[in-house]
Amino acid sequence: LLTWREGPGGPLRAACLTDVLPNGLSAVYSYFSLHPTTPSLGTYVILALIELAKRAEMDFVHLGYWVKGSKTMDYKARFHPTQIYEEGIWRDLPKWDAQV
Repeated sequence: LLTWREGPGGPLRAACLTDVLPNGLSAVYSYFSLHPTTPSLGTYVILALIELAKRAEMDFVHLGYWVKGSKTMDYKARFHPTQIYEEGIWRDLPKWDAQV
């Protein structure tokens, strides 16, 4: 469980239950504050996971479920390259398909 707080001992702003895989990190479930002074925490969590994976020389960060058009999940589609699992196969998600 990775957590982010507002300052040392401050209020919890984000958390991500993360699974460590042989070749990457998987964001199993993340949640974050919608506090107006801390915007884009979902994006911040993904960037932090990418940095952790790079430091560990891992190839992938799995972002978990994404539902196109979901206001609470659309931030995930802004990261590229991105693949989605659709109809039994992995395919690249074109940037134009991920516009939100």
